[in-house]
Amino acid sequence: MILQAFHDVKPALILSVPLVVEKIFKKQVLPIISKPIMKVILNIPGINRIILNKIHTKLFNAFGGNFKELVLGGAAFNPEAEHFFKKIKFPFTVGYGMTECGPLISYHNWRENPIGSSGRIVDTLEIKVDSPDPAKVAGEIIVRGENVMYGYYKNKEATDEVLDSDGWLHTGDVVVQDEDGFLFIVDRKKDMIIAGGFNIYPREIDEVLSRHPKIEEAITLGIEDPYRGETVKAFIVPKRGETITAEEIILFCKERLAPYKVPKEIEFRAELPKSAVGKILRKILRDEELRKRSTN
Repeated sequence: MILQAFHDVKPALILSVPLVVEKIFKKQVLPIISKPIMKVILNIPGINRIILNKIHTKLFNAFGGNFKELVLGGAAFNPEAEHFFKKIKFPFTVGYGMTECGPLISYHNWRENPIGSSGRIVDTLEIKVDSPDPAKVAGEIIVRGENVMYGYYKNKEATDEVLDSDGWLHTGDVVVQDEDGFLFIVDRKKDMIIAGGFNIYPREIDEVLSRHPKIEEAITLGIEDPYRGETVKAFIVPKRGETITAEEIILFCKERLAPYKVPKEIEFRAELPKSAVGKILRKILRDEELRKRSTN
């Protein structure tokens, strides 16, 4: 239905959540590039560029064939899809924002925005990163400017939690900022796991799990354990028709992550709770775990 809409409207600019693009990538691109013969061809210089150009044209036309730029936001973009879209020089970029900030915080054009970045701060805002060295040590992004809200309607307590007396909005998002001013979102501050004295950002683990060929979706949480303190638990949705074990997942993580980041618990599910824009709802999973553990 949405592809038909793109075909009929032929938009000049597309603003979308990553889920829409990821579905098109999985349905129209992965089946092509995952074939054994195609993997060989894509490693042959010259021929690979011909194939990639054809895929570029097919995808471009799938979005109506008339747009100047596809801007993604509202959730993290699948790293595999992002790398491939960069490889074929597809005109997409990733922005970052929140409703409390009218809503854009950062953006940069598709030709110059680095992989993994959410662009540079927009010119209506000032920025601070709560870190001694924002290029190396992640910290919360704090912004101030004309598009920042005055506060939540009739809720001073909630307002005071995010807006300080100088008008700075504490976003709750943890980022690093490189020397050129590009922002790279690490995770939500509230989702950070403190286990064994280490700060662990679950988004990094999620991205590793998403690269497993048998995993459709994955998300990790910090779960309170009465004996071990907070521990890392992964919720896994296997791809249809695939069988995968917890031991296989843990070994996969051990080869790609520091030991303290490897999930200690694995739970398989048929699906994960999501919002209307496709975000996996950690809070629902966390609440389920709290109820489960309180009754044991």
